[in-house]
Amino acid sequence: MPLVPGVVFWHHETAIGQHRWIVLSNATPEDKVLVVVVTTYTHKSHQETTCVLGSTDYSELDHDSWIRYDRARLFDVDFVNRQTMYKSLQADALTKVLLGARDSVRIEMGHQQVLMDQGLI
Repeated sequence: MPLVPGVVFWHHETAIGQHRWIVLSNATPEDKVLVVVVTTYTHKSHQETTCVLGSTDYSELDHDSWIRYDRARLFDVDFVNRQTMYKSLQADALTKVLLGARDSVRIEMGHQQVLMDQGLI
């Protein structure tokens, strides 16, 4: 499966957390992709609420889940390709997540810049 925006994978390393992650960018010249975590934890007041996905946005979810833009990361393409892949987001859900990345006050500016440079936000 090509790594394009909207690909969803399961991160196996417990140090970062075993959650679904969403690829937001195309590969950079350094062969990295920008990803964000989808957390299914109960929402806490200090967490960002810019983007919440539910089962109507992504059928693999069975309850509301928050996108953690503060945990966005650049991962090597090879690393992501070794993870368990899930059904990709549909275009409307991907747009929702990308607009959240544009509007987030907690995403690193460098991560937003990757998305702007690729014309995704």
